[in-house]
Amino acid sequence: MELFKCPNGCYVKVIDQFEPEPYSGLKNSDQIDLEVMIAQCEWENRERVEHRIQVAPGSPEVQVGDIIHFQNPDGIYSFGYKVDPDTLERQKIVHLASWTEVEILNIED
Repeated sequence: MELFKCPNGCYVKVIDQFEPEPYSGLKNSDQIDLEVMIAQCEWENRERVEHRIQVAPGSPEVQVGDIIHFQNPDGIYSFGYKVDPDTLERQKIVHLASWTEVEILNIED
């Protein structure tokens, strides 16, 4: 589920941000148009050089599996706290991209 669709105040776990390869939907007989070629190049370059979890500039990095105490969406980015998985104590403030794929956790305050 995308982060901006989660209820405010919930705990979420960041999951793998799977994005299918553009060529994967093509059959042998399909012709490749320019849009698909550009999408494939962008997909390949993003896989090589960019972090898969997007955060606001200056925000601490977030990895797959991190637990976030989500507070609220705030435009393109969302406001929340990185949480220690053992103690559930809030650590750093993070600003994840609102479209980040997450899984809602059943954790009570």
